[in-house]
Amino acid sequence: MRQVMRLSFRDQAAMFLRSLAIQGAWNYPRMQGLGFLFILIPWFRKLDQSGFQNACRRHMGYFNTHPFLAGYVAGVVARMEQEGKGRESVRARDGLMGPLGALGDGLFWARVRPGAILAGIGVSFFWPWASAPVFLLFYNSIHLKERWSGIAAGYTREEEPLGGLSSRLRKIISVFLGGLILPACGFILAGVALGSGAPWFVAGLFVLGVLLFVLKFNNMMVLGCLLTAALVLGFLEVGMRLPWSM
Repeated sequence: MRQVMRLSFRDQAAMFLRSLAIQGAWNYPRMQGLGFLFILIPWFRKLDQSGFQNACRRHMGYFNTHPFLAGYVAGVVARMEQEGKGRESVRARDGLMGPLGALGDGLFWARVRPGAILAGIGVSFFWPWASAPVFLLFYNSIHLKERWSGIAAGYTREEEPLGGLSSRLRKIISVFLGGLILPACGFILAGVALGSGAPWFVAGLFVLGVLLFVLKFNNMMVLGCLLTAALVLGFLEVGMRLPWSM
């Protein structure tokens, strides 16, 4: 077994910066495969010439996981290649990408991103100039931290793949944001309704969407379509006269 090198700040920074472009060469046959190899090349260059070439060949194949958690897999592969476990590193890469893809989708796509969008929209009601900075700060403070810390977590072989997020923070994100998204949509629709020419119509669409969601008619798809329609009608100020107002 080779002597294991320490993952320096410079090594981690090089892999982190390259991880931002993991989907830059996305293609159907290999998905993120070339981008994943691009992350590892600075580390592979520390190996001898034959080791560098062999490592590149091993990791030019198919790879697809959540882009924010790819750094953890890269850290695991970097450690195993350094130890001379090339074949095992391929099996570890293939075994990690599926579970991490599902974990990242549920946390970042279904919780963090909608929460950041709703935070930006909510702030825009009071300070329009602050909506974009709030969205970017909310979203990037979580996802960039995970990209950075995941590399070291994988290299040190921590069992927890979310190296940058504490268990308490993950619980807050999953539980708090999961329960906040629907009420936040209601708050936003209420604000739109008050400023539109058809508040009852917009509010009625929202109530209908909530009922369909509770009754589980196609879950979030129906609710999302109705919320989108309500927002569009509200911003367009679609007029509507109620029978008892005539």
